[in-house]
Amino acid sequence: MAERDDTSGNGRPPIAWSEGAIPFAYVPGRALARGKEAALHLDRIAGREHERVEIGVRDDAPDATWVVLEGVEDSLAAVTLARSDGFDVQPDHVFFAHGCDECCGAPHPFWTYDSIVADPYRSNPYRSNPYRSNPYKANPYRSNPYRSNPYRSNLQTSSAIPAAKREFPPRDLAGPGAHPRVAVLDTGLAEGVQVPDLLGNPNAAARISGDPEYPDANLMNAAGVTWAKDNWLDPVAGHGTFIAGILEQLAPGCTIEVHHVVSGLGDAIESDVIQKVMALAALPDAQRPEILSLSFGGTALAQAPALRARLRGRALNPADIVDAVEQTGADTPLLALAQEDLPALHDYFRRLRDVQVELTGDDLAALGLGESPRVGEVLAELRRRKLNGGLDSRAEEIAAARELIAET
Repeated sequence: MAERDDTSGNGRPPIAWSEGAIPFAYVPGRALARGKEAALHLDRIAGREHERVEIGVRDDAPDATWVVLEGVEDSLAAVTLARSDGFDVQPDHVFFAHGCDECCGAPHPFWTYDSIVADPYRSNPYRSNPYRSNPYKANPYRSNPYRSNPYRSNLQTSSAIPAAKREFPPRDLAGPGAHPRVAVLDTGLAEGVQVPDLLGNPNAAARISGDPEYPDANLMNAAGVTWAKDNWLDPVAGHGTFIAGILEQLAPGCTIEVHHVVSGLGDAIESDVIQKVMALAALPDAQRPEILSLSFGGTALAQAPALRARLRGRALNPADIVDAVEQTGADTPLLALAQEDLPALHDYFRRLRDVQVELTGDDLAALGLGESPRVGEVLAELRRRKLNGGLDSRAEEIAAARELIAET
């Protein structure tokens, strides 16, 4: 999988939304598989070999390698079937830059372009400043190096302004050393005259670096329609520099590297994030960052409260816990656990998520069950029984599978 080229827009994959009460964004036609066996199982489901690339390769743990598969027909259904077969497979989720409520649940800006371009005088449904939800209101950090579009072009634009100097008093610091190394996964770092003095003075410039940002990129929607560079800033232009400025003001003296994983539209593709995080983790101790800053997320903010309420204070069996967790987005259970110390989530991460049945769809076919949605249903029921303390051996799984197939 090639890295996205935000200078042209041509490398940007389309973005789709799942169905359900709280939909999540994902890249259609793509799946992430942990380990080569999981990737091969997706090939078996489709009856053909998919184009693929390995990311985050670890020689010491080959089963932990992520494989990105392209051209997966009906990718959400294929992922569901592979997971029911016991393989660690998931969609390639799309996250969005934080700063407003809309980024976690409303449609991505892609879906508004057609209507906005058709009516250039229409007000921006995402508001002119995507960071207005900041409780300090008018961006007190003022570290963003870009200017907004004074004529309100037909697309949302960034609206922060640069900081001329430090605006916060020095603070007493605590944490992993006096001056920790921080990796910011964001839009990249401004260059040249667009770097504010706060970040560009000789003292700061020796410590603060990063991938270049492309603040005015070509934009492409899901239908393949491209709008050329319009000489105005993209919606989240300057976000990475903004975050670097916050860090420099609140913890001056840090070594900061700003990496480009978020586009000017504010979206971050999960496989890109995995690749970057794994590369950082593989660095030597003297270069590896102590802190990762990720100012983006998925539907976790919307789903976490509901998950916590479902798991709190109830006598749930293990299968119910797994069902509750695995119906949410990939980042939801971790956020829920960070917000509330729930024993059910501890149990899930320490033990339950690794409980899988030994049988696969191929085994069920050998037992006489033809290819159909019933394959996933039988495997899901076998896992439910195993989670709740039954099916201690492969022989018991086969016996239970025969019973379930006979009921079909």
